[in-house]
Amino acid sequence: MVLLIDGDGRLLMQRRVGTGAWHVPGGYLEPGESVEQTARREALEESGLTVGELELVGVYSGPEFHWFAPNGDEIFNVTVAFVTRDFYGEARADGEEGDTVRFFRIDDLPDDLGPPAGAVLEDLKGRGAVG
Repeated sequence: MVLLIDGDGRLLMQRRVGTGAWHVPGGYLEPGESVEQTARREALEESGLTVGELELVGVYSGPEFHWFAPNGDEIFNVTVAFVTRDFYGEARADGEEGDTVRFFRIDDLPDDLGPPAGAVLEDLKGRGAVG
């Protein structure tokens, strides 16, 4: 996942079509990709933004990262979280995975955060790593 923070300290989030929940741009590795390549590709696909430098802020797994996808697939996720302020382009939803992208103040995030965004953001806010 990539936490894209704008010049006003706001976080970009995407509302997912399948669930209506808000997520941070991210996704699964393609064969042969590094986690950094995946983060940049997913950010571009889901938000229209091209990402430059990435800072690793955490690797997450455990009970909070177990859920069922809308199609019924059971997911045991390992999430690699990056943060960046180095991006350009015009933020837009892709229409397939997300119907809306929007920047939110860290202290005013939507209530309906989807996994794994909620657990990661709570940890990072607690550590002062975002905001």
